[in-house]
This record gives sequence, C-alpha cells and structure tokens, in this order.
Amino acid sequence: MADAVHGGLVGAGWSPRRATMIAGAVKYLVVGAASTPFAGGFSDDVQVYLDRYPNLAQAHRLRAHADQIDRESFELGLAALIDGLGEVSEPA
Repeated sequence: MADAVHGGLVGAGWSPRRATMIAGAVKYLVVGAASTPFAGGFSDDVQVYLDRYPNLAQAHRLRAHADQIDRESFELGLAALIDGLGEVSEPA
C-alpha cells in the first residue's frame, strides 16, 4: 500500500521527498486517531477540573459526546491536511 500511495503522490507531481512526508503526515493522523481517541480520555467527574484546570471546566461533558467529537476532529484534521497540501509549494 505504501508503494501505491507514494507512486500516486509522485505521479501527481510531488517530489519523492515531499510524497514521503505527506504519507507520513497521513499515517500520523490516522494512527494517532485510532490509537488515542481525544474526547474519551477525559473524566466525566466535574471535580477533576474545577480547581486544577480552569480552562477545562466543561471537559467533563466531552465523554458523553466522545464518538462525535473524535469523528469530527479527525475529519477536520484530514480536511485541513488535504486543503493545506493544495496551498503548500515544494520547499526550495
């Protein structure tokens, strides 16, 4: 699969080095999302956050919506990566 992805990226005009970096970025995004979901990692106990983490005072609500938050966060990251690649030129 890596060979086909790399070949497709090079065939689309990316340099071999940039194609490798793009494939790595996608792998980090996908593997990271699969191995460490974001929203499920928060406690649903409000007391955990009240005094210690004032900027996360509503984090106890994340667990109830973890699947939706993780799915939408992954989609946001993937869209940003894909859109950003259209704006990034090859490094000199």
